[in-house]
Amino acid sequence: MKNKKVKEFRTLTQKYILEEATAKVWRTFEEARKKLDPESLQLFDDYLSGTSQHKLCEERGLTPKQLNQWVNQIKRTVVQQLRNRCCVRH
Repeated sequence: MKNKKVKEFRTLTQKYILEEATAKVWRTFEEARKKLDPESLQLFDDYLSGTSQHKLCEERGLTPKQLNQWVNQIKRTVVQQLRNRCCVRH
C-alpha cells in the first residue's frame, strides 16, 4: 500500500514538473516571437502553420532563395532571444 502511494506521488510530481516546464518553454518562446517585426512574425506564423513555400513566396513576391534567407534569419533571431532568456543549470 505504501509503495503504491509513493509511486503515485512520484508519477504526479513528474507530471506536474513536466507541465510547468512545458508552460515555461512556451511562455519563453512567445516572448521571443514578440521581438520580431510584424511582417516577420506573420511569415514565421505562416511558416510554422505549414503554409507551402510556393504560397509564402507568392504572397510576398519573393524567390524561394529570398524566402529561405528570411526564414533562416527569423529562426536565428528567435534562437538568440531564447538563449538570452534561458539559463541552464549544470
